Amino acid sequence: MKVGLRTIKTSISVLICLGIYLGLKCIELIPNTPENLAFIIYNPFFAAIATAYSIYPNKKKSVEQAKNRCVASFIGGFVGIFVTLAFEFISGYEWPSALSSSIVDLIIPYSLVSLFTILVIVIGVKLNQRPAIFVSILTFLSV
Repeated sequence: MKVGLRTIKTSISVLICLGIYLGLKCIELIPNTPENLAFIIYNPFFAAIATAYSIYPNKKKSVEQAKNRCVASFIGGFVGIFVTLAFEFISGYEWPSALSSSIVDLIIPYSLVSLFTILVIVIGVKLNQRPAIFVSILTFLSV
């Protein structure tokens, strides 16, 4: 089996994403640096997924898709931050963690996520971003 240039580019891009995380982890070695700072400001898992999903056979298509995904990520991120902040402002509680919350505490936030997924899709369609709606939803859910 022949390994093509696209496969090599994908591998290198994933390595770069993971390398950025390792570089940020080195910053944590500086005294008085917050624990887990690297993960707080950068998630290597999502970065690697995004880069692997963004590699196309040619530069023109890759750049075009990168632009679409930037818009899509902005849509999902904006709606995700809006939902989180609105929930916290209205309820007076922090957004619950799926690991440390009871089922009852998760019903309203999960219902909001489900409903606002519709808004993410509608915005993507209205802005003619249909091919990148998946990225919008992924970003929204990541927030």
